[in-house]
Amino acid sequence: MPTSITPAAAAFLIAARLARVSTVNADGSPHVVPMWFAPVDDAFHFTSRHARRTVRNLLRDDRVAFVVDDENPRHYRAVFVEGRAHLLDSGVADVVRAIARRYLPPPGDDRYAAYMLAQPDRIAFRVVPHRVSHWGLETPDSVARVLGGERPGPLP
Repeated sequence: MPTSITPAAAAFLIAARLARVSTVNADGSPHVVPMWFAPVDDAFHFTSRHARRTVRNLLRDDRVAFVVDDENPRHYRAVFVEGRAHLLDSGVADVVRAIARRYLPPPGDDRYAAYMLAQPDRIAFRVVPHRVSHWGLETPDSVARVLGGERPGPLP
């Protein structure tokens, strides 16, 4: 995990399931897709296929941002990452296997990795964050506080 990330954010990212990855289209508009990912050391890895818009965007403009949020609607917490995506020249199979192991129990992980690796245009990226922020991890978020019986205060 990046050194600027708190232990609570690191634990949240390891347990999280889905990133919503945003890239920049050629016209400057945002493109957002849900994506599986793997936290690796101080970066994040993901994989896609060469013809996908996300990949085309990143090969043209390596800026990327993603949010990983709690899928439980009773919690309002998330981690935001901004950084640069670097195309990996090697190690695609390692990234695919790491992601498959992260999301699928055996023997499904091996079957899914083999399926992904059979695609000749499969590529992988390493996202090196330059900014990581979060909310709702160290203290109860507003939804949890209200559900716990706290009365909302006056609006600013």
